[in-house]
Amino acid sequence: MVFVNSQGDTRWPEKIRRLAIDSSINWAHQICCFENLRSLLLMRAVNSECASMPYQVLRSGCRLLKVLFQKSIGNLKKLETLDLKGCWVTELPIEILNLERLRILLVYRYYGGFNAYLQAEDVQSFKAPYKIGCLLSLQKLCFIDANETVVIKEIGKLTQLQRLGITKLRRDHGKELCSSLANLTNLRSLNIHADVGEALDLQYAVSASASTFPFLRCLVLNGSLDTLPEWIPSLNALTMLRLSWSGLREDPLEFLQVLPNLLILGLDCAYEGEGLSIKAGGFQRLKRLNLMRLRRLGWVRVEEGSMPRLEELMVRDCKSMAELPADFRHLTNLRLVWFTDMGREFVEIVSEERRRQGDKWKLAHVATVRFLNTAAGVIRTRAVDENVDQRFSTSDVDYPDFIGR
Repeated sequence: MVFVNSQGDTRWPEKIRRLAIDSSINWAHQICCFENLRSLLLMRAVNSECASMPYQVLRSGCRLLKVLFQKSIGNLKKLETLDLKGCWVTELPIEILNLERLRILLVYRYYGGFNAYLQAEDVQSFKAPYKIGCLLSLQKLCFIDANETVVIKEIGKLTQLQRLGITKLRRDHGKELCSSLANLTNLRSLNIHADVGEALDLQYAVSASASTFPFLRCLVLNGSLDTLPEWIPSLNALTMLRLSWSGLREDPLEFLQVLPNLLILGLDCAYEGEGLSIKAGGFQRLKRLNLMRLRRLGWVRVEEGSMPRLEELMVRDCKSMAELPADFRHLTNLRLVWFTDMGREFVEIVSEERRRQGDKWKLAHVATVRFLNTAAGVIRTRAVDENVDQRFSTSDVDYPDFIGR
């Protein structure tokens, strides 16, 4: 434990696990490292001379911080940003409600591996004070526990929110959440994670969707869905959409391909059917498509005139897929294709087609085609002037980013 007060000089040890600050100190010239910090305690009022210290401490790399006892944080009246991304903090003191100017509140941590395709339990969120709705200046709020109905109601008071991340949502929260979302007309980014074993019920926003989300650009839904929310196709400003663990039984692309400005689409364990169809005229602006862990997917049909601007395609762990769609020839702007952890039959068939057909191969017009086996640690790359097999470190793999963080 390191105890800091205003009496004399403070000598900082190389590793600090617990830090208690009693009063104002002249710390600006101290060189110290907080990478091992686990708890931070402010014991008395913080005056203007060191008002920025808690923020500086938290931003200095304290990724192990678990406990935040900042009772005097409420005295930082001018604080606008509290960013605790990557820390282990799961609860904030009620004094946080005194920060009337707070615009950005980010308290979360990702557990995802190198590919970071997250399940519901892979995001650590925080428990908010019940009256968080009094922070009327908030524009960014991520990730907040939704395990209390009263908290979901409070979210509806934060009408300035532009980015919102919610976790631990239960099916019976759906109606209350949609009621709150109807008030958030400034939202640009919405990220919703169901609680483990729960489903998302978001059909209640249907009637108000077009007027409720006029600026929404990024939408992430992580959790089981009985059906695709009917209001999603009306999100004309949407540019990025990711559906994870949805388990949909009907082809979602039939409904999503009408989105006029969608640029990035990711489906991860989101569909239980055997085929996907993209009709002529669909996805006119789509640039990146990611199909992951669609275990029953056997075929994809791409009609001519669809996805004319598609540049990147990733197909991962779709082991029921046996061959490439012939329709890929229509995707003339396609420049990068990833096939990751596919079935052996698929890899053998595609490799043989490429060898036998040469310049007439379905993907011959694509600059780079990569076959990646994450278990074996092998990338096989076919480029215009390149044919390479190489070993890789998972930390070096540059996956297309469908995370929407």
